[in-house]
Amino acid sequence: MIIPGSNGLIHLSVPVVGGRKVNLLYKDVLIDHSGNWQRDHLRTILSVYGKSAWGLHYFESLEAIYSKREKFLFDWNLNCLDWICSKLKIAIDIKDTDFFADDQITLDLTDQFTPSNYMKIMNPGIQYFQVFEDKIGFHSNMSSIDLLMNEGPSCVHKIL
Repeated sequence: MIIPGSNGLIHLSVPVVGGRKVNLLYKDVLIDHSGNWQRDHLRTILSVYGKSAWGLHYFESLEAIYSKREKFLFDWNLNCLDWICSKLKIAIDIKDTDFFADDQITLDLTDQFTPSNYMKIMNPGIQYFQVFEDKIGFHSNMSSIDLLMNEGPSCVHKIL
Protein backbone atom coordinates (compact mmCIF):
# COMPACT_ATOMS: atom_id res chain seq x y z
CA MET A 1 0.00 0.00 0.00
CA ILE A 2 1.34 3.44 -0.88
CA ILE A 3 -0.07 6.55 0.77
CA PRO A 4 1.02 10.20 0.56
CA GLY A 5 2.37 11.43 3.91
CA SER A 6 3.54 14.85 5.03
CA ASN A 7 7.13 14.21 3.88
CA GLY A 8 6.40 12.16 0.75
CA LEU A 9 5.15 8.75 -0.21
CA ILE A 10 4.92 6.07 2.47
CA HIS A 11 5.20 2.41 1.49
CA LEU A 12 3.37 0.07 3.85
CA SER A 13 3.98 -3.57 3.11
CA VAL A 14 3.09 -6.78 4.86
CA PRO A 15 6.24 -8.75 5.68
CA VAL A 16 6.20 -12.35 4.50
CA VAL A 17 8.17 -15.37 5.63
CA GLY A 18 11.03 -15.83 3.17
CA GLY A 19 10.90 -12.26 1.90
CA ARG A 20 9.67 -10.72 -1.35
CA LYS A 21 11.19 -13.37 -3.61
CA VAL A 22 9.62 -16.34 -1.82
CA ASN A 23 8.85 -19.02 -4.41
CA LEU A 24 5.43 -20.25 -3.30
CA LEU A 25 1.91 -20.20 -4.63
CA TYR A 26 0.21 -17.00 -3.55
CA LYS A 27 -2.24 -18.92 -1.38
CA ASP A 28 0.70 -20.43 0.56
CA VAL A 29 2.63 -17.23 1.35
CA LEU A 30 2.86 -16.82 5.13
CA ILE A 31 2.79 -13.47 6.89
CA ASP A 32 5.83 -12.81 9.07
CA HIS A 33 4.54 -11.76 12.49
CA SER A 34 7.98 -11.47 14.11
CA GLY A 35 7.71 -7.66 14.07
CA ASN A 36 4.80 -5.38 14.90
CA TRP A 37 3.92 -4.29 11.37
CA GLN A 38 0.19 -4.11 12.16
CA ARG A 39 0.74 -1.56 14.94
CA ASP A 40 3.14 0.39 12.72
CA HIS A 41 0.66 0.46 9.81
CA LEU A 42 -2.16 1.65 12.06
CA ARG A 43 -0.04 4.40 13.59
CA THR A 44 1.01 5.58 10.16
CA ILE A 45 -2.55 5.51 8.82
CA LEU A 46 -3.81 7.46 11.86
CA SER A 47 -0.97 9.95 11.51
CA VAL A 48 -1.71 10.54 7.83
CA TYR A 49 -5.52 10.44 7.90
CA GLY A 50 -6.39 11.43 11.48
CA LYS A 51 -7.38 14.91 10.34
CA SER A 52 -8.79 13.95 6.96
CA ALA A 53 -12.49 14.39 6.31
CA TRP A 54 -13.27 10.69 6.80
CA GLY A 55 -10.21 9.29 8.61
CA LEU A 56 -11.65 8.94 12.08
CA HIS A 57 -14.95 7.70 10.69
CA TYR A 58 -13.24 4.64 9.20
CA PHE A 59 -10.40 4.16 11.66
CA GLU A 60 -12.23 1.95 14.16
CA SER A 61 -13.31 -0.57 11.54
CA LEU A 62 -9.84 -0.47 10.02
CA GLU A 63 -8.42 -1.13 13.46
CA ALA A 64 -10.58 -4.27 13.62
CA ILE A 65 -9.04 -5.53 10.37
CA TYR A 66 -5.54 -4.87 11.70
CA SER A 67 -6.31 -6.67 14.97
CA LYS A 68 -6.78 -9.94 13.06
CA ARG A 69 -3.65 -12.04 12.95
CA GLU A 70 -4.04 -13.78 9.61
CA LYS A 71 -1.63 -16.59 8.84
CA PHE A 72 -1.61 -16.23 5.05
CA LEU A 73 -1.13 -13.13 2.89
CA PHE A 74 -4.02 -14.26 0.69
CA ASP A 75 -6.42 -14.16 3.66
CA TRP A 76 -5.12 -10.74 4.75
CA ASN A 77 -5.60 -9.31 1.26
CA LEU A 78 -9.06 -10.84 0.97
CA ASN A 79 -10.08 -9.23 4.29
CA CYS A 80 -8.77 -5.88 3.08
CA LEU A 81 -10.65 -6.23 -0.21
CA ASP A 82 -13.85 -7.11 1.67
CA TRP A 83 -13.35 -4.09 3.94
CA ILE A 84 -12.82 -1.55 1.17
CA CYS A 85 -15.71 -2.96 -0.89
CA SER A 86 -18.05 -2.82 2.09
CA LYS A 87 -17.12 0.81 2.76
CA LEU A 88 -17.66 1.69 -0.90
CA LYS A 89 -20.85 -0.39 -1.01
CA ILE A 90 -19.51 -2.37 -3.96
CA ALA A 91 -20.84 -5.89 -4.21
CA ILE A 92 -18.32 -8.38 -5.52
CA ASP A 93 -18.57 -12.11 -5.82
CA ILE A 94 -15.26 -13.82 -5.15
CA LYS A 95 -15.16 -17.54 -5.73
CA ASP A 96 -12.46 -19.99 -4.84
CA THR A 97 -11.22 -22.33 -7.50
CA ASP A 98 -9.61 -25.74 -7.26
CA PHE A 99 -7.43 -25.26 -10.30
CA PHE A 100 -5.04 -22.82 -11.86
CA ALA A 101 -5.40 -22.43 -15.60
CA ASP A 102 -1.82 -21.45 -16.33
CA ASP A 103 -2.18 -22.38 -19.99
CA GLN A 104 -4.51 -19.38 -20.39
CA ILE A 105 -1.97 -16.89 -19.01
CA THR A 106 0.11 -15.32 -21.75
CA LEU A 107 1.60 -12.30 -19.97
CA ASP A 108 4.58 -12.45 -17.64
CA LEU A 109 3.71 -9.92 -14.94
CA THR A 110 6.58 -10.88 -12.64
CA ASP A 111 7.44 -7.85 -10.51
CA GLN A 112 5.25 -5.54 -12.62
CA PHE A 113 3.29 -4.23 -9.66
CA THR A 114 5.97 -3.29 -7.17
CA PRO A 115 6.31 -0.10 -5.13
CA SER A 116 9.34 0.94 -7.18
CA ASN A 117 7.61 0.85 -10.56
CA TYR A 118 3.90 1.44 -9.95
CA MET A 119 4.02 4.98 -11.38
CA LYS A 120 5.48 3.76 -14.67
CA ILE A 121 2.72 1.27 -15.47
CA MET A 122 -0.46 2.80 -14.11
CA ASN A 123 -2.78 5.46 -15.48
CA PRO A 124 -2.66 8.96 -14.01
CA GLY A 125 -5.99 8.10 -12.38
CA ILE A 126 -8.55 10.48 -10.96
CA GLN A 127 -7.78 13.66 -9.06
CA TYR A 128 -9.20 14.40 -5.62
CA PHE A 129 -8.23 16.26 -2.46
CA GLN A 130 -5.32 14.72 -0.51
CA VAL A 131 -4.41 15.67 3.06
CA PHE A 132 -0.86 16.84 2.31
CA GLU A 133 -1.42 18.00 -1.25
CA ASP A 134 -0.45 21.57 -0.37
CA LYS A 135 2.87 20.30 1.02
CA ILE A 136 3.94 17.50 -1.37
CA GLY A 137 1.60 17.94 -4.32
CA PHE A 138 -1.01 15.54 -5.64
CA HIS A 139 0.02 11.90 -6.09
CA SER A 140 -2.02 9.59 -8.28
CA ASN A 141 -2.21 5.81 -8.03
CA MET A 142 -2.23 5.72 -4.27
CA SER A 143 -3.92 3.02 -2.25
CA SER A 144 -7.72 3.02 -2.41
CA ILE A 145 -7.67 3.84 1.30
CA ASP A 146 -6.33 7.28 0.39
CA LEU A 147 -9.34 8.05 -1.77
CA LEU A 148 -11.75 6.67 0.83
CA MET A 149 -10.23 8.56 3.78
CA ASN A 150 -10.26 11.84 1.86
CA GLU A 151 -13.52 11.61 -0.06
CA GLY A 152 -15.67 9.17 1.93
CA PRO A 153 -18.19 6.74 0.45
CA SER A 154 -19.18 9.11 -2.36
CA CYS A 155 -15.77 8.47 -3.94
CA VAL A 156 -17.24 5.36 -5.54
CA HIS A 157 -18.77 7.67 -8.16
CA LYS A 158 -15.27 8.77 -9.14
CA ILE A 159 -14.01 5.24 -9.72
CA LEU A 160 -16.97 3.57 -11.42
